Amino acid sequence: MLEQKANEQEKWLTLQSAAFKQTQETPRWQTIQQQLQKHEAAIEFTSFNYHNGKEETDSVLYAAILIRKELAEPLLIPLFEKKQLDDILGKKETVAGKRGLYTRGVKGIKVLRKTKPLYDLVWHPLEKELAGIKKIFFAPSGELLKISFAALAVNDTQHLSDRYELLQLNTTAQVTRSEEDWITVKDSLLLFGGIVYEADTSEIRNSILKYNTQAVYSNVTERFLKEKKHFYFLPGTLDEVVAIKNNAARAGFALRLIKGTEAVEESFKNIEGMAAPAVLHIATHGFFNEEESLIKTGSRIYKKSTDPLLRSGLLFAGAQNTFNGIGLPGKENGVATALEISNMYLPGTKLVVLSACETALGQIQGNEGVYGLQRAFKMAGVKYLLMSLWEVGDMETAQFMKLFYDQLFLNQSMQKSFSSAQAVMRNKYRNQPEKWGAWVLVR
Repeated sequence: MLEQKANEQEKWLTLQSAAFKQTQETPRWQTIQQQLQKHEAAIEFTSFNYHNGKEETDSVLYAAILIRKELAEPLLIPLFEKKQLDDILGKKETVAGKRGLYTRGVKGIKVLRKTKPLYDLVWHPLEKELAGIKKIFFAPSGELLKISFAALAVNDTQHLSDRYELLQLNTTAQVTRSEEDWITVKDSLLLFGGIVYEADTSEIRNSILKYNTQAVYSNVTERFLKEKKHFYFLPGTLDEVVAIKNNAARAGFALRLIKGTEAVEESFKNIEGMAAPAVLHIATHGFFNEEESLIKTGSRIYKKSTDPLLRSGLLFAGAQNTFNGIGLPGKENGVATALEISNMYLPGTKLVVLSACETALGQIQGNEGVYGLQRAFKMAGVKYLLMSLWEVGDMETAQFMKLFYDQLFLNQSMQKSFSSAQAVMRNKYRNQPEKWGAWVLVR
């Protein structure tokens, strides 16, 4: 108990210190410019309510702030109105819809009608200011956080990631800390995969008893539980993590794999502080609920949830038991929400890979980013996150992850490993961006 309190205090001090330091050291645009090379640019997207001279209106406008080495000052480039982007994105995004968003008519796929193509709306206004640029640091804002910039179709044969090396950041202020990161054989890796969501309660109980963690109760939305979802075993995730484990062993990396009924929520929450791995790979079901709903507490008192961190998360062993109404009283329920993850302490974790669908999403909060798993792991202290914007098939996910880790184990940086894996997948499935465009690496 004392150790837990000490860890909580240490995390609080770390967060407070980091926040204070950031307010004192927020770089001026000149500092960002000094870090850029001649062939590099930094783009900060921003969104704001239009002011008609008397008051703010409901109309939301998007713009981009561009910094280049040779510019005398940052360049403000107006882009579009939010309703134009909403017309393209639509309310329901299917895999077929994704094809339409990121292609320009190849192989019979129709360009979206009655709307301006996504590339023309979001990126084309920037192009004339990017002559000679090869590498772009960019920070999306608002609804642009839902977009795969790498998969934007420039024409029938070329995507944006064919033209530029794209590095996504939470803010372009991070350009001043633009050193790339590697993992070494001294770093530890922890993998979760092949998780059994519905199991005999005695097996789940035996796995839980191995860990000394305190259960958190206010972590499941009642609406989510009432949807009677069924989370099936994902055999591809087991193949994925076993392949990564074997490759890591051959490369001399220390690695631990937690699978089956062993992968209870307690095993995940047991990795804080000194036990935190350098690389954390979680292959499981992810979820995000857009609507506010009731939350279930340990005393079974229900109240309205307005916290978006309660509406996204990851599933661990025994989660289906919870949905079936046979969860273990007083124990974790197998559903780790973003709120719970944000309270973990992972400052030594360089990279988290979320091999699950829509893990990059969450509630959009204006210029503050996505309140979901992305924000949660950042709050926990993680440096890089590899996530997906939409569901990707088991086969393509396994292919991408193998390519990524192969490069990582060859001493390539995280960014170079990601770019290399994405390039191979892009060339292999050039006319099927839904198979490779979902993945984003965010620093």
